[in-house]
Amino acid sequence: MLNGSLAAQRGASEQCRASLDSTLAHLERDTRPVTFTSSTPPPVSAPTSASLTVYFETNSRTLNDEQRETLRQVIATARSGRQGRITVVGHSDATRSADSNQALSLKRANLVADALVAMGARREAIETSATVDSEPATEAKGAKNRRVVVTLLP
Repeated sequence: MLNGSLAAQRGASEQCRASLDSTLAHLERDTRPVTFTSSTPPPVSAPTSASLTVYFETNSRTLNDEQRETLRQVIATARSGRQGRITVVGHSDATRSADSNQALSLKRANLVADALVAMGARREAIETSATVDSEPATEAKGAKNRRVVVTLLP
């Protein structure tokens, strides 16, 4: 009888070892690092912010072809980078009164926001504002201060 029970134990032991070997093989296969090939897309990175600037002539409240091209770049950048929010901040130079410059800065910001919506941006994703002289691009009075800065945010 002792030989029969020893044989049964040996059989159970071999069956247990075979089950363990099979489980280990599955674990090794399933926990191997993923290797990306040309057909496997890399992981998508998180969106980042980006800024583009539209410059204006003195007292101008219209967009020319060059400015529209900059706004097309804004839309393309937003689509490719998955940014969901857009801030549009109008700036002005110091050639007029603060009240006039504030109004002009806001008109420019709204002009740019309207153009972005016409190009496909969602109105609810755009926040417009204006500032006067408090954040000049340069100390000199000039075109670098007459601008609208468009910032794309994740």
